[in-house]
Amino acid sequence: MTKAEDATNNSNVVKEREKCENEEDSFLKKQLQQAQRGRKKSLREPVTHLKNKSFFEVVFGACFEDFGTQLTIEELVPFYDLKEDANNYFDNKCQDYDELLREMWFALKGERLEDVENDDWKNYGFQNRNPRSDFRGGGLLSLKQLLYFVKSNKEAALEMSQKSEEFLFAVSSINITYFLIKYYHLSNHLIFSKDKKEICSRVALKTFCSLLRVDQNIMNKIHGVLLEDLYKVWSDIKKKIPGLTLMDFNMALNLVKSKFVKVTKSNSFDSFSQFKSFYTKLETVLPSRKASFSKK
Repeated sequence: MTKAEDATNNSNVVKEREKCENEEDSFLKKQLQQAQRGRKKSLREPVTHLKNKSFFEVVFGACFEDFGTQLTIEELVPFYDLKEDANNYFDNKCQDYDELLREMWFALKGERLEDVENDDWKNYGFQNRNPRSDFRGGGLLSLKQLLYFVKSNKEAALEMSQKSEEFLFAVSSINITYFLIKYYHLSNHLIFSKDKKEICSRVALKTFCSLLRVDQNIMNKIHGVLLEDLYKVWSDIKKKIPGLTLMDFNMALNLVKSKFVKVTKSNSFDSFSQFKSFYTKLETVLPSRKASFSKK
């Protein structure tokens, strides 16, 4: 066989291989599209959202197409993707989680971490040297949201972590995530009759899902706004009521939750910036003394 014939044969082999690869890619792409179409057809609105109707909505909802609060397929897809993440409970043995913790360590300190267990974690608001244990309540999503905040708001994270502020930065972040998971119907363990007072309204969930459809980081951004507000409210309360300790921290957390519910319950927002503007303009009414707040 001549060199020219050999080169021609090699070229034909390459072309055949590329043809097979293209056909395989095309086949896999079609399979994925079919699976996605099948998944979309099977998606339904959360039961808690379907049940979460006032008497007026039940009676007149059919006439007014549920007052525009029905979730579309395009909104349900990212909602269930986030829901899956929210119910991915923290696994101490999963190396992927440790890599996220190392990534956060590097973002905070600018140095690499070998052994995840380290006493310095307590300087950033974790309860002990093993940060994994604090994520049991909020799961993997609480770790991802904390990491997102650290990477996008490093200066704020470091300020919140100062000992003089008496603010458990990491634990506070996890508490916010846990609240949002329940509020936005993302938990797999919701029972409507028991949790209806802690889940958001139909308007609030519709607004959230419509924003999530165009911005996959919307919950991270909302989490950031609430975390920064929580830090501010706690600082302001301590100045107004001398002698408060971390045992009184729920005062601030409950104020932030109430403010967020007030803002989102009946208001629709077209963008995150519109929500943030509305939320930050609403003044938080601080208690005048500890006893007066505890009676509410």
